[in-house]
This record gives sequence, C-alpha cells and structure tokens, in this order.
Amino acid sequence: MARVLAVVTQKGGVGKTTTATNLAAAVAGQYALRTLVLDLDPQCDATALLLGHTAQPRASIRDVLWEPRPAGEAMVASPFHPDLLVVPGSGELAHDEKHVGPAQWDEIAQDARLTLIGGVPKDVDLVIIDTPPSLGLWLHCALSAADGYVLVGEPGILSARGMGAFLETADRVAQHINPDLRRLGVVVNNVRPTAEDEGFVSMYTAQFGGEILAVIPQRTAIKEAARLATPIEFFGGAPPDARRSYRDIAARVLTQLGVPRRARPAVAGPRTGGARPASPAAPRVVPHNG
Repeated sequence: MARVLAVVTQKGGVGKTTTATNLAAAVAGQYALRTLVLDLDPQCDATALLLGHTAQPRASIRDVLWEPRPAGEAMVASPFHPDLLVVPGSGELAHDEKHVGPAQWDEIAQDARLTLIGGVPKDVDLVIIDTPPSLGLWLHCALSAADGYVLVGEPGILSARGMGAFLETADRVAQHINPDLRRLGVVVNNVRPTAEDEGFVSMYTAQFGGEILAVIPQRTAIKEAARLATPIEFFGGAPPDARRSYRDIAARVLTQLGVPRRARPAVAGPRTGGARPASPAAPRVVPHNG
C-alpha cells in the first residue's frame, strides 16, 4: 500500500501548497515514484498548480469523500509527468464542513484512512495530501489518513503561534485516532536575508533541531513558477538550488517513510491514452533576485 504524507499548516500564505506540489513533482520527476496528490484544501490551489488554472476535471475529492468514489477513479495525470497524479479539489468542501454535526465529524475522521486511501491504485508509491490552513474537519481527516506529516511555516509571530496550535491538534489526532502518525519534519519558507527572519529561523531550529528539512529563501523563480502553474522540478527558469531544495526534502521524507528511491531523469508529458489536461508550455524565467 502507498505511504501517505500530509503537508500541513495552521496559517495560510506560508507556502504550504507550494511545498506540497513541488515535493510531489520532485518525488515523481527525480525519484521515479508514482505520486498522487489529494487536494483537500477548498481553495484548490494544488489542483491549479498541477493541472493548470483552467482545468475542469470531471471528478473531485468531494466525490471520494461523499459517494464514496475510489480515488483511482477520480485521479487525473498532470501534464508534467506521467507518474504525477492529482485527485482534484472542490470548493464545496468549505460548505460541507459547516454542515457536519459532531457525531458525523467523528465518524468521517475515524474512517478517513479507508475513505481516502482505500481506493488508491496499488501502483501508487506515495500519496501527498494538501490540507486546508485550518484546524477543521478536513485537516483531521488528512492526519487520520497519514503515516506522517510535514509542517510548513515562515518567519513571523503569527506563523509561529499557528505552528504551536497545529502541534496540539496533531497530538490529539495521534492520541485518539491515528497512533502511528509521525512528524517527519518542518519546512521554513519565504526567508529573507534580514536579522528578524534569521532570528525566527534560529528559534525554529532551537525548537525542532534536526527536524528542519529545509529553509527556503524568498525567490522570484518560485513565485513565477506558481503563477504559471508549473512545479519547480519542471520549470525551465528555476535555479538549480531551488530545485535541489525540494529534491532534498523528498529524499529525507522518502527515507523516513521507507519508500525506496529510483533516480532517473524527469519525463515530460503525460502517458498516452485517456483524457488529460492540455500541457502548458515550459516557460523560462530568469530570476531577478537570485
């Protein structure tokens, strides 16, 4: 069965989805592993980044949750690589969450592993769940289904407070639903070369030590790749160290999850056969600030 990783945060705007999608692209493109992204965030940004801003998939994660439809029937191949797959998100999840009562909430969370992962095809090596930036039902489902999680933050007091609140939630899920849930590491995004940001990085390092997977600076190329809905792994204008950051995160996470790696060059384009989104051109952008 596929190993399952949730990419999480409690505060929006810290690069959670950027981390999830670039990590998935690195796993598929660099390590030749069949990788499925489940977009549980009602903002659906992971779907847009991996399938294109104009993608109109026939099925979504909402179908997997409520019909229930097997994930394998809802997944779509990304145009960037044949082993990079997505179960598209649904904006209706935000509405659904508001109408779930306490008893149903507990039932949905308890059954999340079977509901979300039970229908994943056997040839999928890794499932990455992109979660909402909140402590609500869909985050609980992701943590209930996951073998481990990567926590994403940035330099700033609100992010630091949010990370603390998230850790309390993760501990409760591990205690009551998923005792095998593990913290696999922390990614610190959007780091500027300032004393203030360096101070926050030092604080995170003191708190998490060797669990810091990467400290990723603010980069024009990362923002431009996201704007053009292209993962860094397949973005022609990406500086090598930006691509290497996500490959390094992937290597450490795969090792912790016990997923074997098979390095090979990235393959452009989807497999033949079946409906696929139109493949966007691979833009080349020269970063202006390193």
